[in-house]
Amino acid sequence: MSKSYSGHFNTPVSLTPSNIRYSQDSVNGSASIISSMKENGWAGPPIDVVMMNDSRLTSLDSTRPVAANEVGINVKAVVHKHSDPLTPGERERFSTKKGTPSTWGEAVQLRLGKQGSAWRKTHIMELFDISKIYEGFEYPYQLKKVAELDLLDFDCWFIMDAKLAEGYTRGMQERFPARKLVPFAKRCDCDDVACFELGKPGKIQIIHDYCEPGWEQRGEYDSFWDWFMEAVEEMIHETEPEEQQ
Repeated sequence: MSKSYSGHFNTPVSLTPSNIRYSQDSVNGSASIISSMKENGWAGPPIDVVMMNDSRLTSLDSTRPVAANEVGINVKAVVHKHSDPLTPGERERFSTKKGTPSTWGEAVQLRLGKQGSAWRKTHIMELFDISKIYEGFEYPYQLKKVAELDLLDFDCWFIMDAKLAEGYTRGMQERFPARKLVPFAKRCDCDDVACFELGKPGKIQIIHDYCEPGWEQRGEYDSFWDWFMEAVEEMIHETEPEEQQ
């Protein structure tokens, strides 16, 4: 069971493998690395590990920590904070079809999004505490239920975790100051974001982010379930084999 981390950041450290969670649900080529570690100890440079919002560590490299745990040696790693920025090369390295991360924490979340739902449940999905920005506002029970059931990824859309939602909420405050938008989901193929909006209870706004104010509105749904069902139907249509369409 991994424990909360309270050590050094951005410098090589030695970690107990059992204190590291993995961001992937499978490993490749571990047999040869295990053999090498048995003879020579740790193989290769330090791995990148991220302290997530729950203060626990998650690795972006699963193979070598698994091998180290098998052999019974410590892992050499560089620990990054969730909010530490990525370099341009790192952003490209960790990009997925769901987007390009700007921080180490976002890189982990994007990689987790590619894994199976059972695996992702070891990293509990947390919704952003929106009351930090809009006092008195609460997410509707429909979104909370979807998060509780781990219904987070519909290929075309995905539900934002706490850190990503906070970044978008604060960013949209600056980009669209005339509106009080509460983003909760993002499209994978463009900058469209699904939002609640203060003053429009129950409605879902589809906002095209990063455009000039006044040009952002893409659409509106009467309810969360209307948006959700269309997102699921689009996923079904996009993933169904052509001969069955």
